[in-house]
Amino acid sequence: NTRSRSKLARNTSASFFTSKSDERPIFASCVTLEVDCAHASEFFDTNPWFGWQTEIVANVLRLFTEESVEQVFIFEFGCVVYWDMSEAQIEKTLAVVSEMLGLQGRRTYFGASQMVEASNDDMLFTIDSNEMKHKVEFSKWDPGKEGEFYDRAPCVNIKHDLIIMETDSMRLRLAISYAIAQSSVLSVFEWQTESLSLELRSIPEALQA
Repeated sequence: NTRSRSKLARNTSASFFTSKSDERPIFASCVTLEVDCAHASEFFDTNPWFGWQTEIVANVLRLFTEESVEQVFIFEFGCVVYWDMSEAQIEKTLAVVSEMLGLQGRRTYFGASQMVEASNDDMLFTIDSNEMKHKVEFSKWDPGKEGEFYDRAPCVNIKHDLIIMETDSMRLRLAISYAIAQSSVLSVFEWQTESLSLELRSIPEALQA
């Protein structure tokens, strides 16, 4: 993964929170090895003062509210993706997620600051229906329907660290979140591999001595 990664604490001065008015943040971080989404949903449902409604979609826990645009996706493999949230909102939600994981008896990454930093991933997104056209002429598929069109799935384009979405929907956000979450998990594996390599480097040197 070649995208730049930074700790949440550094993002206040980065473009992540100082973007153009129509560009909004996405932030992802790996917090644990495994999440029981059903139990996590029950935790939020029985603690309504946290302000989140819950929904499980394709084994992913979605946190949302009817009154705002913020959304959180919690994946079974331990990654959390936040949409349209400020740094303060993310830190508050992280604290709640940490409490929930503690009640589940899950080991978290919060004590391993380098690992958390390695997994952090931030991007921006915007909605622009004029950026891409998702119409395809029927004539390419059926010569008898010249000039007619059919709709396919909404398009998504990525320019640097900006995700441009033709339309906005929960399922499109979920699909994008899954890709970002997998990228964050891969970064954790890369960090662990590099750390192990550095730790074991002294062994062959000692054998040669």
